[in-house]
Amino acid sequence: LLLLLLSLGSYANPVQFATDLYADSIDSAAESRPLVVLYTASYCIYCEAVKTEFFNHIASNPEYQSRIILREVVIDGDMTLTDFSGTPTNHAKYGAERNVKLVPTVSFYDSHGNDLVEPLVGVRLMDFYMWYLNQRIEDAVNAYPVKSVKQDS
Repeated sequence: LLLLLLSLGSYANPVQFATDLYADSIDSAAESRPLVVLYTASYCIYCEAVKTEFFNHIASNPEYQSRIILREVVIDGDMTLTDFSGTPTNHAKYGAERNVKLVPTVSFYDSHGNDLVEPLVGVRLMDFYMWYLNQRIEDAVNAYPVKSVKQDS
């Protein structure tokens, strides 16, 4: 029973699907937090593995919540999404617009949707994935402009 409860704990606060990146970008600018987007696909077993092992933990950890905004985009999904410019689209179209071809991919954006650091593409070694991920998160936090005010065009 204890093992069951512990395993359910990893799903207690899963990564939120991206629904409104424009609203997230306003929060990102106001709070100087990078927007971290995990790109996944329904057919990707590695995506499920990294979500279960790493990203669900990050999504429920207050230390990460205070430093980043984390969202998921399913590149073969039809869930509606508002992009950084406020334009309605869906997950599949947005993934294609961002040229995401290999999943999982983790991208690190400023409040305008610009890359802060190189994306983390694929899974090299699960044993070191968290180290690579933490390194990119730290680099993105350090690269985030102190004052990144979102302005409407």
